[in-house]
Amino acid sequence: EDDIPDPQEEATFRQSILKLDWSAESNRTLRAFYKELIAYRGTNRLGWTNDLQVGADEEKKLIRVLYPQKNKAIAIFFNFAEEECTAALPGEASKWTTVLNSADRRWSGPSNLAVRSETTTLAISSHSFLVLESATGK
Repeated sequence: EDDIPDPQEEATFRQSILKLDWSAESNRTLRAFYKELIAYRGTNRLGWTNDLQVGADEEKKLIRVLYPQKNKAIAIFFNFAEEECTAALPGEASKWTTVLNSADRRWSGPSNLAVRSETTTLAISSHSFLVLESATGK
């Protein structure tokens, strides 16, 4: 029987630390990705409020999180499926821009997807997430 580690224990913390050679090329890319993601989260105060809307499509294995903020809205789409999936953009498509795509070639992924104003749906690569911003907030 596997016991769940105590999250308050120092040993649990030590076992969860990534032990990577950050000088290796692939790990430098991962580190740069983490740095950008953490900076974006801090700048936009994601996770600091309960003012969010969450939706899921179990068949597509897709989760959408919408953070309405004062001057903008942030939408994050998580695709947990083995294949690419599509999702409808909330509101007007022309107002959304891609901020971060975990499947982007910049992060050694297969895609350079960007939101185009002529479509109202997104294509999201398998096992990836997409962060979008819109100039319309609350």
